Amino acid sequence: MTRTTLTILILVIGSRLLGQSLTKFDYSDCLKDCVGDSSKIVDIKKSGRLTTINLKTYAPCNGNLAGGLETSDKRLNLKFWTKPTIVTDKKGKKTEVIEVADCNCMFDLKYQIKDLPTVDIKNIRVNGLTLKEIDDKSMVIEEIEIK
Repeated sequence: MTRTTLTILILVIGSRLLGQSLTKFDYSDCLKDCVGDSSKIVDIKKSGRLTTINLKTYAPCNGNLAGGLETSDKRLNLKFWTKPTIVTDKKGKKTEVIEVADCNCMFDLKYQIKDLPTVDIKNIRVNGLTLKEIDDKSMVIEEIEIK
């Protein structure tokens, strides 16, 4: 009995030391009425070991996104990127194709993270950028497209 208890204890402690993990990533369709909107963290909810972060920010218009995260010290970097599409030709050869969008629009992104310690909202980055940096970059693109 002691050996089983010790094994379970080691597994529980080990899983805590491995850190945070993204358990779920969802995103909305492109939000059409968003010209001039700002990126923002809509809310952060904690329920037991799970933390849900709802984020509204610019992403490539084509959607088809995958998500991830990185943590270092007190900083949380929420990541997203365009997933490749697997195309199989007539001979059975598979090729990854990444659709490149020539526009950005706002999306609602939802990250569900297991075992995330409390993080100050000022220490959250998205793809390594602050929300203001994302907005500044996207506003320049919108202005060029409008002209």
